[in-house]
Amino acid sequence: MEEPNKGDSYGPPMSTEQKSAAASPLSLNAQEDYHSQSRPYKGFSTPFCGLFQTSGGLPTAYINVEARRDKSPLQVEHEQNQHDLQTSHLRTDICSLACFGVCQSDQTRYLFTHMRPPSFFKRITYHLFIPASIFVLAGWCSGNIRNEYTNKVICALLIYAIFVWYMIACFNGRRERIMVREEILWKLKRREEKIMRRQEEQRRSARGVLAGSGSDIGKCGGGGGGQFDIPYNIASVNTETEYEYYSDDDEEYHRNNYDLTLGQTRFEMNCAHRMCGCYPSDIAPATTPTHMDNVNNDSTESDYMLHQSNAASSNNNGDLCTRIWNAFSKPCLKCVPCCGSFGCHLQLCGFCALAQEAREANLILPRYMRMIDYITMEPFLLYYPRIVQLRTRNGSFWDHCNALSLLSRMILQTLAAVFVTMLGISLVNAIGYWNLIDMGVLGATFFQAFAVMYIVHWGWHRNDLSIDAVIKYFAAGFLLCTSMAFGVEMMEYSLFRLILMSVVSMLGVEQVEDNVYGGSILQSIGYPNFEDRYLQTTGVEESNNHARSLADDSDILQGFFDRQPIARIIYILVTAFLMTGLVEELCNYFGFVMVDHPDFCSEHELSKSKAMISTQLSESDDTEPSHDGEQEIPEAITSFEPSAQNRSLGSIRAGVTVAMVAVALGFSCCENILHIFVYNRSSFQSQITTLIAKSLFPVHPIAAAIQSIYVCRRDLEKDTSIGLGRVVLPSVLFHGTYDFAQLLISDSWKRSQASQYFYSGDNQYRETVMILCISFAIILCGGLFYILQSRRQYDRLDQLSRSSGSTCEVKTS
Repeated sequence: MEEPNKGDSYGPPMSTEQKSAAASPLSLNAQEDYHSQSRPYKGFSTPFCGLFQTSGGLPTAYINVEARRDKSPLQVEHEQNQHDLQTSHLRTDICSLACFGVCQSDQTRYLFTHMRPPSFFKRITYHLFIPASIFVLAGWCSGNIRNEYTNKVICALLIYAIFVWYMIACFNGRRERIMVREEILWKLKRREEKIMRRQEEQRRSARGVLAGSGSDIGKCGGGGGGQFDIPYNIASVNTETEYEYYSDDDEEYHRNNYDLTLGQTRFEMNCAHRMCGCYPSDIAPATTPTHMDNVNNDSTESDYMLHQSNAASSNNNGDLCTRIWNAFSKPCLKCVPCCGSFGCHLQLCGFCALAQEAREANLILPRYMRMIDYITMEPFLLYYPRIVQLRTRNGSFWDHCNALSLLSRMILQTLAAVFVTMLGISLVNAIGYWNLIDMGVLGATFFQAFAVMYIVHWGWHRNDLSIDAVIKYFAAGFLLCTSMAFGVEMMEYSLFRLILMSVVSMLGVEQVEDNVYGGSILQSIGYPNFEDRYLQTTGVEESNNHARSLADDSDILQGFFDRQPIARIIYILVTAFLMTGLVEELCNYFGFVMVDHPDFCSEHELSKSKAMISTQLSESDDTEPSHDGEQEIPEAITSFEPSAQNRSLGSIRAGVTVAMVAVALGFSCCENILHIFVYNRSSFQSQITTLIAKSLFPVHPIAAAIQSIYVCRRDLEKDTSIGLGRVVLPSVLFHGTYDFAQLLISDSWKRSQASQYFYSGDNQYRETVMILCISFAIILCGGLFYILQSRRQYDRLDQLSRSSGSTCEVKTS
């Protein structure tokens, strides 16, 4: 392997021949100087509102032994680079949306500045313990201060103090993100200057060689790399370089022409990370050339974006996420002067800015520099060699637990701390509605998910996926997928009800109390709690229950659906398939994509990471330098053989299935907790019944297993016809059918029976039996479909493995 240049610590250079053959989206135009126009989006290479635009439309692929014989090493390298960019952009785009982009913001800041994020304990103290303490103090004051006026004043001040505390925290976090954004732009600017200086030196060297000996240009340059021997993945200037930040003085910022130097004004940097606002669009009128080689310095699109747009157009304009995002990411407010001539992008919590900065890190930093865990920033090779050793010698369960990464250990420690805290609360009865029975149900909910995961993973596929990966995928489903799904579902539900109310109001529908039969229409629907709320809002006494008074919005919809069965069925259909099935299955797939784990890294990536591990460790500060000043590499890394990563296609496929099932189990575990302790908290019996029903009908794990079949068809079988829509469609149909059947049966029973009959034992028993039978039939059909498709896929993968050799190098997304 070639030694990297002394001035560049981020990878070996590529020759002109290599760059022209690979046609990397980051390669420089050999006929022109590297120009800032290659980053036309206000100093960045991708648009501000460009989520999913550079991650869709390129099929994933694996390179087997037979394919390597037909392709040159440069073509193989090019395909691997394209695959890495696609998966990395998709991962960072999604992580920028999950949990307000906190994890992605921390990783991007670490990659560019090598500053570790605050510890988990510090963040919990800062954002939870201190506000909670102020709230508890306000509660104590409200019960112990006898003077009414003083009581109100102090309690109000304490509540306002909590609000001010969070506002200050948000302001400080926003300021840090703006600082990171500016430092990224400074690094990009220094990188350009460095490349331009090297180009000039190589030109002078080439001219000197030509004038002195008449040698060929391709043999000059001191490194045999060609006339423009510039590494396409050079990361930035050295970490010792000092970077300037704009001062708080706006005049000084403009006096130094920082807006022209960095590509963004101070106003635009502040707009990028606002809690809520708009960002001036950076998308100029399209002037798309026919080919990348024809792009000159006046082009409005960067080489990379042009390459992606050509690839996307050749593949029907991207996948499902690309089309959905493009429908809502058009610039608007073109008539507002401050938005510029191209309009503005509405943004929330800086999601788009975080994704844009993360994509720039993907484009600049080589893959081995980005092979680190979120939150802990631990390089993969610091813990993965131990996992590979256990895989080869079949270690015990305890041995696998001792080989966990720092992130997995932190997840388990956090879960244990939460359980101990909740147990203490239940013992001292600090919270009136939380007791030992609730603690037992909570433990049983987690135990059910862990038991299923133990059987699926340790019982059948312990060598296909590590326990470390299982913990991370489960945590992604429990925390990230659940928060994303419920947030999107709430927005969809509110928007859909708003549209329905608008349509009903336009039709002039009014709901009154009198239902012609002498009683309340709300009584006959079977919702007793609606009656009390109706009487309170209308001001009608119970004795005057026959008055014709208008009801509220919810009652209007209920009455409209009661008189229009077709509209009710359409509403249930949309709820089951679009607002529940599609959103939850997409979020489960995103949970699988968000986790970057070495179990799915290729041998090529691990080999490069091992070769440059000294540079990575020096940047991460995870190991101490030796006495002679050189970085000491752990023995486990030096003895690690990346060839051990080559596994059979069947093993890779099983690992993908287990990973996606782990995400689904994490999601269903969190969902079960909400159903048990929020929606069915009336009694201990109802909680246990809900837990048993959720355990008997594992909808999410089966849907995730079905998704894994199509993911493997796309990534392992190289079926380019499989896109995101085809990956999630079967699971959406399965999940939506299950929810639709349950909602339709339950709703039909409520409409057909009066309240006194609906809650009678016989009718409730008949409804329960019908729901159980239909649910079991749907679950059985889904399970049989997975088993049949899985067997066929294993046969196809076995044939591929035999035709291409015993093992192959695989990457999944």
